[in-house]
Amino acid sequence: MDLHYKKVFVNVLKNGVKKHTIRRRKVKTGCVLRHVVYPYHPTQRKCVLANECVSCQGIRINVSGHENAVWVDGILLTEEKLEQLVHNDGFNSLAEFWSFFTTDLEGYIIHWTDLRY
Repeated sequence: MDLHYKKVFVNVLKNGVKKHTIRRRKVKTGCVLRHVVYPYHPTQRKCVLANECVSCQGIRINVSGHENAVWVDGILLTEEKLEQLVHNDGFNSLAEFWSFFTTDLEGYIIHWTDLRY
């Protein structure tokens, strides 16, 4: 399965900082993941990492209420756990994460390591 990324995620994918990705659709455990940048540009399209889906966790990101919040498998993340998730998803800061996720999302954390929240 191809997972498409913006070019800003190339380095964190290559150097292993990004340990998972957040998507609307669940991926089957064992599925081969190809992490692709420039997916719609045939001359620039590049797979920067290939690995296997180890597991998925449910995630809900809420940005429409009074306070932004994230739940993983139905559990509200503490500030410390949220900071860990943000870093492991390849963002430099919580502010950068909230700038990326501007609408509510219910989906999945697709893991390619043994990390869980």
